[in-house]
Amino acid sequence: MDLKNAKVLVTGGSLGIGYAAAKSLIDAGAKVVICGRDEKKLEQAAKELGAIPVLADVSKESDVIQLIGKTIKALDGYNVLINNAAYGYFSPLTGIDTAKFNDVLMTNITGAMMCGRESAKYFTEKNYGNIVNIASSAGTGGFANGSPYCATKFALRGMNECWRAELRKHN
Repeated sequence: MDLKNAKVLVTGGSLGIGYAAAKSLIDAGAKVVICGRDEKKLEQAAKELGAIPVLADVSKESDVIQLIGKTIKALDGYNVLINNAAYGYFSPLTGIDTAKFNDVLMTNITGAMMCGRESAKYFTEKNYGNIVNIASSAGTGGFANGSPYCATKFALRGMNECWRAELRKHN
């Protein structure tokens, strides 16, 4: 696949899967912005990768709106979102902390939705774009103590199906 014209935003790009995805994309010739909420880790990862860092917390709407704007500006356009930012929270049902449950939903689901929404606004104007949502096998089957995390990954799979149906006509 030729990625030389790819202009990519990888959320949660300072570690784990996001870091590896950014590295693979850059190695293939893509221009990449990575975001994260830990400034020190973000700057270090960007330096190692040759990526453009943008400090942002995807659970905050104002951060997401600025993130997409900064990405478009930094890359002189934009055509791929890798919706990767997420974290795990695990607890037995009887011990789930509501605040922690809501926090994981805000990052893993609402954050993905906001990044997808703001990106789709730009992509539909251009009649081209790609949104890649990183889920996990936790989105296909549950396990003990996995309710908070699995719920987010099942929801992400559902949103992905809806977005495909809505956005297909915009290429």
